[in-house]
Amino acid sequence: MTRLPRTFTGQTTLLAISAGDGRIVAARALARGGTRTTLSLPSDRYAILVDAASPTERPHNDDGIGPLVRVRPGRRATVTVALGRPSAEADDRRSQAPPGHRRSGDRSTGQPLALAAAASGPVVTVNGINLSLPDGSRISLDDPALTDLFPAWHDQDGITFVETHQQFTDFAQREQDLSDSGRLGEPYHFDPITPDFTVSGDARIDSKGRMSITIEVRARCSGQVIARITITRRVRGKPGSIGYAVGITAALADALSRLQPPSATGGCGCA
Repeated sequence: MTRLPRTFTGQTTLLAISAGDGRIVAARALARGGTRTTLSLPSDRYAILVDAASPTERPHNDDGIGPLVRVRPGRRATVTVALGRPSAEADDRRSQAPPGHRRSGDRSTGQPLALAAAASGPVVTVNGINLSLPDGSRISLDDPALTDLFPAWHDQDGITFVETHQQFTDFAQREQDLSDSGRLGEPYHFDPITPDFTVSGDARIDSKGRMSITIEVRARCSGQVIARITITRRVRGKPGSIGYAVGITAALADALSRLQPPSATGGCGCA
């Protein structure tokens, strides 16, 4: 579903998003080098989003959202992440695949699946955590941050996460347009859930390997910052090495573990 270099050293994350309202139902970080994973999901239609974030390589995620997948009761969805650029023949087969087509594969050896049940707390989106590297380039840390936050905040605090990035909302709008014009086999209606809070932030690494991270939780309506954490860490290893990437991931996880989650009463209560 996404095209990665064969020696990719960054983190690959996978999100299963309820196609009808944007709820993130599963969030997973694949093991380094992992290419397949099996998700046990509630019956629904899903957009499967794959993102590759690396401080050492440009991500190859131009094909990051596959066709809508219908998961029937008692079924499992198997997702394959392709390493390297597919052949022209494979590209042609994918372009001719019917809606909902998905390839089978072996189970991944990645991190344990974070799977959402019904949540009753506030609604949160992770959008706008960016890392500035010494060479001046910038990458998004939103998806790695989400996979770190998802288990604790959802399971312990009843928080619902929703996907609000343009990649997904543009995809949903295209599906809506196709449905409205009668070009989808199954009608589709997108009614997104509005988040109460946004998790955003800024991270920077200087030429000496010092990394500073500031992450905040902001109420959508009032703009009030209800939680903020700032830490500084040294990232060891040479830029471009696996150790360098691991150090960045560890520093991000440390910052997020200190961030106070929003409460159900902390929002502004607007529509």
